Amino acid sequence: MDKYIENWSLKELQEEIIKIRLIDLKKQYELCMILSEKAKLTNDLYALAFSYTFISDFYLASKKNKKCFIYLERARKLCESKHYIEL
Repeated sequence: MDKYIENWSLKELQEEIIKIRLIDLKKQYELCMILSEKAKLTNDLYALAFSYTFISDFYLASKKNKKCFIYLERARKLCESKHYIEL
């Protein structure tokens, strides 16, 4: 992954993930993992729920249903506890 991308803000990562969603699965996954790590470091629960949602999306598109379910459940729990209905 490009070192430049690692310097992106959480918002920039989220925007790029939405832009390339299901178009470039490898990049989607990599960006989601970067977002997930940054969200954990900054304690940003919205960004973490966002990353989990789109990681599950990646696994669903890759036909890896067990992993999809794990991340979807993580996203669901965060979204319900914080009322992130848009995710």
